[in-house]
Amino acid sequence: MVACISTVAITDHHCMTFLPFMRKAALDAPGPVGTALLPQQRLIVFPGIELKLGVPAKPLTSLARIFQMTCFR
Repeated sequence: MVACISTVAITDHHCMTFLPFMRKAALDAPGPVGTALLPQQRLIVFPGIELKLGVPAKPLTSLARIFQMTCFR
């Protein structure tokens, strides 16, 4: 069995500056033998945020369900 990552949420402490670069890298990434990936094989990159709480934990959340993906081009 092969485990694959198909989706990631990119977080940056207070902004989404790197999101467009990560999305472009995901679109341009080649397949295992250097060929282009089909759209359904590409990594999905969602914006995310880090939540700061008053406890020793750092929860993360994805904004994929809140915003349309066209907001982050």
